[in-house]
Amino acid sequence: MQEFGRHILLDIQPEHALDIGCGTGSWVIEVADDYPKSLVKGVDISPVQPESVPPNCDFYLDNVLQGLTFPDKTFDFVQSRAMGASIPDNCWPQYVAEIWRMMKPGGWVQFIEIEPFRHFDDQIMPPRSPLGVYEKIVEKVMTKVCGVTLRGLGSRLPQFLEDAGFVNILPRCGATPLGTWTSGKCLRLFHS
Repeated sequence: MQEFGRHILLDIQPEHALDIGCGTGSWVIEVADDYPKSLVKGVDISPVQPESVPPNCDFYLDNVLQGLTFPDKTFDFVQSRAMGASIPDNCWPQYVAEIWRMMKPGGWVQFIEIEPFRHFDDQIMPPRSPLGVYEKIVEKVMTKVCGVTLRGLGSRLPQFLEDAGFVNILPRCGATPLGTWTSGKCLRLFHS
């Protein structure tokens, strides 16, 4: 059996799994290799997936915001990773409802999202640092032009899930330190 937590954060072996926004398909291929009895599908709006894949793996081109072509109650595991910048704020309820539609009763969905801006424990970033100015410009453009709020998606997701009908919602939050400056012993372990 595969090492727990490598690709799926729960100790389950899905029968039918879907990765929404699969990009190059690396997660889909690795999960198909690790779980040869599972049927693993990836869907993305861009055709960048390889042609040579494991026999239990398929890729589809589709736009989740227009509804996917999979039948109701198809998947017992769905992953949505790093979709925060791709989905306008007003489309999140529709997006989560589409995942709910495709889920088998008792299935699991795994959302993995990031806060795309740096946070400093000691608040030492100079207010006019070039990177800080850049982040503010990106945030403003994404909000005003694309309708995407880049901050705080993790805290909004549980309500979207609950509204769609999901239960047993288990939010988890963690830090990914950058550089060698981090002061926490636990976080420093990443740099060893």
